[in-house]
Amino acid sequence: MSIHQHLSQWCQTRGLSLADLSEQTGVTLANLQDFQKGSWDPPLSVMTSIARILNVPESWLHNDPRTILRLWNDPDEDNPELPNTNSPDPLFQRIIQTSRDYQDLFVLLTSLLHHGDPKLI
Repeated sequence: MSIHQHLSQWCQTRGLSLADLSEQTGVTLANLQDFQKGSWDPPLSVMTSIARILNVPESWLHNDPRTILRLWNDPDEDNPELPNTNSPDPLFQRIIQTSRDYQDLFVLLTSLLHHGDPKLI
């Protein structure tokens, strides 16, 4: 399911139509319909507004939310912490949490990325 299909479900869950979302965000209905079809790439300010109205993390409008949830469903973890949906970016939150758990690997990855040599990765 694409992000655009999730948009419809998020609206339905909150009892909003696309027309309601259009009115609350100030984005034309035609543009929202184009976004839903995947033929319009809205500016970041519009994405922020849509996420705020739908009460979803903005990152969910850029990535499939199921991808983010897969990060928390690690079968090797006994009690995984679920994402905080109030966080502006649950993916970043997970990276920070993981960096605490695996500091040595995180430092190694960071140094490899900063070095800039793709052969090292």
